[in-house]
Amino acid sequence: MAGARLPLDGAPGWELTRFGHGEDFAHWPAGPDSSGEYWLRPGTLGYLSEHPQGLATEGLLVHHPESGRRLLLTAQTFRFRLGNHVSNGAAGQSSRWNFRRRLLSATATEVLCVGQLLTSGTYGRSDGDLDPLQVARLIAATAETLSGAEGGCYRAVILKDLGGEDSSVGAELRRHRYNLLPADPVMLLDLRGFADFEGYLSQLSSKYRVRYRRARSRLEGISRRRLTHAEAVRLGPRLHALYRETTAGAEVNVVELQAGYLVRLATAGRVHGYFNATGRLVGFTTAITNRKVYQAHYLGLEDE
Repeated sequence: MAGARLPLDGAPGWELTRFGHGEDFAHWPAGPDSSGEYWLRPGTLGYLSEHPQGLATEGLLVHHPESGRRLLLTAQTFRFRLGNHVSNGAAGQSSRWNFRRRLLSATATEVLCVGQLLTSGTYGRSDGDLDPLQVARLIAATAETLSGAEGGCYRAVILKDLGGEDSSVGAELRRHRYNLLPADPVMLLDLRGFADFEGYLSQLSSKYRVRYRRARSRLEGISRRRLTHAEAVRLGPRLHALYRETTAGAEVNVVELQAGYLVRLATAGRVHGYFNATGRLVGFTTAITNRKVYQAHYLGLEDE
């Protein structure tokens, strides 16, 4: 069963229920796995709660019993270690001794994130009939409640994908003493205006068409196909090795995907493998069909 209901700090009449184990999600109110938002489906959250990917995942139900309004959220916690999660290059220029990094690398800090760190976009929540300002207030109150609950010794709290600094959401969060952390924009491409790939290509500027053709020419001898679940199981160690090779260059990375997660995507999503002329797997891409959105997900490439 899900955890006990907690009163939501600073939000009279609202309650918080935590779903922290796989069996809890039999009672998760988001509906069956066959419909609805992928990142809030019971199967998705149940799997992530039982199989941490460098993060502990739980589902949160923020509920107002009197009105029936509710907010479904994802919460993830991780222990931030400077030595493990931030590359040497991200710190910029430093002395050859780098005493600050050496000292901080020996410590670990518990961090709470309200949102989904495995993807980008507002996929960690379902708003219902709540406006963005109400959502911001409720999420801030949720973070406050979790921080004050048993075991909630967090040194930092991240509220992910809630709106820019200039939005009403950003202004409300600044009032709650949150600061904006800049992030790369999420690319959203509307494909409805293109009959096929050639139609899309024709809309690119000549500079980008040249870049595409140059990159395409380098794929000579490479074949691509969608992997079955059985193939993903067999190639699981190789998929994971390619993922690790690609993410090794990231300046900051708190996610640590396990090989089983990539294998699961062969059925929960799509995994395409890229093979050289000898049949060796040299790269892969993953994607998730999330209602009307086709989401690019993790990838791995062999370094030339």
